[in-house]
Amino acid sequence: MLFSISILFLAALSPTKLSTLPLIPFLLIVVTITLELDSSMRPQT
Repeated sequence: MLFSISILFLAALSPTKLSTLPLIPFLLIVVTITLELDSSMRPQT
């Protein structure tokens, strides 16, 4: 999860921002899916 978020930050701070801009929505989706999987895999108490 932290890996995906760090990639998102790197993409946002990248000097080649124009080429990484299309990747930002995809990375946001990846982070969202990772969060959903993480919360669903935790035992519900």
